[in-house]
Amino acid sequence: MQELSKQAFGHRAKRGASLREYALVWLPLVGLIVSVYLWSAKAGAAALICGGLSDCVSVNMSAYSAIGGIPVAAAGAVMYLVLAVAGFVTVRHGDGANPTLILMAFVVAFSGALFSLYLTGIEAFVLGAYCIWCVCSWIIITILTVLWWRTSQKQAA
Repeated sequence: MQELSKQAFGHRAKRGASLREYALVWLPLVGLIVSVYLWSAKAGAAALICGGLSDCVSVNMSAYSAIGGIPVAAAGAVMYLVLAVAGFVTVRHGDGANPTLILMAFVVAFSGALFSLYLTGIEAFVLGAYCIWCVCSWIIITILTVLWWRTSQKQAA
């Protein structure tokens, strides 16, 4: 694992990557796993396991779980993949990271957080059911939004 981190973070591994830098790479990968899981469940390729406190099946099969025939989870998977690549590139280049890439990643994360908040509102006020995986994704993308904001502020300083 440590060797993988050294390869992923390149020259930055010598001084030790910060927790924020690790999170910019690993959190989107966790979000990607959650999104792919929800997407495969929507397609009928996986069973949803969500415990007794949530109703993932009702949420994931509702009319709100797709836009124009495209599952929201598929869009989430693409978003998380974009953020993972942006995180890897940004961390790899350190202080020389492209400010446009950082801004783009922030905009993607912020848009994802707002859309996730909207969907959580749909769960609460329209469906009356929650999906624990969807709430976890909302937490992940909200944390990523804050991290990308802090990265942009560090870059500007």
